[in-house]
Amino acid sequence: MFRSLAGLCALSLAAFAPLAVQAQAPARPPASAYARLPAVQQAEISPNGQRIAILGGSPIERTITLNPIDGAVAVTIPLGAVDVNGIRWAGDNYIIATVRVYDSRTNMSDGRVYSYNLQRDIVFDMTGKIVGLLLDGINWSGLAVSRPILGEIDGPKPAVAMLGLSEGTKMGDQFSKLKQKGGGLTMAVYKVDVATGQGRMADKGNDATVWFAVDRQGDARVRIDSAQGQTSLWVRRKGAATWTEIDRSPSMALKVALIGYSDAEDAVYLRNEVAAGAQIVRLNLADNSRTVVGPAGPAREVGLISDPRTGKPVAIVTGAERPEYHWLDAQLGAVHGRIAKALKTRDVQLMGWSADRSRLILRAESPNHPPAWYLYETATNQASQLGDEYPELAGAAFGKTRWITYNSADGMELYAYLTVPSGLGPGQKAPLVVMPHGGPAARDDFAFDWWEQFLVSRGYAVLKPQFRGSNGFGEAFERSGFNEWGGKMQSDIADAVGAVDDPAVDNARVCIMGASFGGYAALHGATSRPDRYRCAISVNGVSDLPSMIGHARVYGGAESGEIRYLREVIGDPRVDAESLNRASPYRRVGGRTAPVLLIYAVQDTTVPATQSKLMESALKDAGVPHQVLILDGDDHHFSSTRSRLQTLEATEAFLTKHLPIAP
Repeated sequence: MFRSLAGLCALSLAAFAPLAVQAQAPARPPASAYARLPAVQQAEISPNGQRIAILGGSPIERTITLNPIDGAVAVTIPLGAVDVNGIRWAGDNYIIATVRVYDSRTNMSDGRVYSYNLQRDIVFDMTGKIVGLLLDGINWSGLAVSRPILGEIDGPKPAVAMLGLSEGTKMGDQFSKLKQKGGGLTMAVYKVDVATGQGRMADKGNDATVWFAVDRQGDARVRIDSAQGQTSLWVRRKGAATWTEIDRSPSMALKVALIGYSDAEDAVYLRNEVAAGAQIVRLNLADNSRTVVGPAGPAREVGLISDPRTGKPVAIVTGAERPEYHWLDAQLGAVHGRIAKALKTRDVQLMGWSADRSRLILRAESPNHPPAWYLYETATNQASQLGDEYPELAGAAFGKTRWITYNSADGMELYAYLTVPSGLGPGQKAPLVVMPHGGPAARDDFAFDWWEQFLVSRGYAVLKPQFRGSNGFGEAFERSGFNEWGGKMQSDIADAVGAVDDPAVDNARVCIMGASFGGYAALHGATSRPDRYRCAISVNGVSDLPSMIGHARVYGGAESGEIRYLREVIGDPRVDAESLNRASPYRRVGGRTAPVLLIYAVQDTTVPATQSKLMESALKDAGVPHQVLILDGDDHHFSSTRSRLQTLEATEAFLTKHLPIAP
């Protein structure tokens, strides 16, 4: 049975099998309860509102369950131990699953072994049968690392617009597996029949094109070009044959950020930086008129939620600590308001709705409440719970999270989330784990974090600083972190630790840990601030900046977008190799380096395993206490329960040794 959303309604929908049996969790659940892949990873409702597709399953294997709301028998599609990014409907009778597949082989032209995580789209019908692979064997698109679906195409047959590849003069880069000189590929838009997987090229970019946005007919209306250190934004109104440039920037970032295209209005939505933060502007392509939409955001970058079928914006999202919704669509806003009021301690998201909006899918979570999914019916104002992402954590105690504002050493206002364990005794202080996020152009959110809450359940306080270079706080804030790897971004993290003023937290006993850029920050902290950090844990972390940039150059090409981005954000080894060397933890290892736990995935194609191997060698040569955990068969993204569990168990053992709960 779906469970009723308390305070809103009684259960009245047709019954079907529950996704998982929820057992009352002990006060301290096992690591496996936190490490499991979500039991409900995603829920999507069909356009006609008659079926709900749920991606989820056991901790080990993924499934898609097609649940008819009228009470008919559900269909379960077993996917096995595959990494599924997400699912989406194509019409009412097809489900598309986007999966990630590891591909590694030797290039016969240069003898190098190249490895990629390829994203591919598999189509299933309503019986669970595989129909085919989208854009399979079409032109050069088989060489694409990913072939994103740009949108659905209106018409009698289910079809989608996809980004693929075609012949061109551009060198192979991070978008493709083509590396040889003299032959190149360029971005193209394909219109693809979902029932057959076959498509035809509808539009083709130039040598600099990196992205398109399309209308409901699959025709390109927006194009982004990036080459030779410049980025430009182009638009084409309905009925026009030529493109018009509306923005050009001498960097990888546009002066105005593209938010999206609205087919219903034939308009482009842009985000401008203004004195109050960020402002959304609608550019009508028919007459070039510009209209300000909604409020400016003082801290968080202003974001936009659009109707997935029409592209028309329905809400503006601002906020710093937690999201604030400014609804442009009164009907959806009323639904969100009613449920947000009932679940006021949680962030409620409208994840999708039927074409007539009679049924909606909702997701609700907070830092101390694992995500839950709901089905809401507008006619009856009733909501029923579809399932929990972490069912084994039902009844568990979670830490209390609060928002901190602090100043860096140079006076910049910064932010952090601090989570403190519950149930501490009088005078008891929890040791602190500081967890800088990855990216670094990312941010932490008002959301449940399985890794963080596991640490809290073991008695640790967790600090998540939003250092300069994070996104979500305006372009100027993000760009202030450029060329500050090993510099002000790291001092911002240390300043956050010093700013913690909580009687339940001992900020003199600290370990630093993180993944990707967070792993880099942890390694840098261990080598440069052993006085601040007693230990460090790096998961898929960068240890040597010059060789990381060199890796991107080999895989993407000397002038690929990825290489240009890294040179702009980290630095250019051709210009200032000495600074990059100084900022590299691998080159800073010495006798005072704090103990380190290195965790890395063999199939990581974002930060190669060689980064951790270099660090391991340096730690060994310097006699620094360290441990290594190798995650076989996993990638950069914690894609398996096994890897998550191994990471949590290794983390707990390492902290018990180097940062015990008792002083």
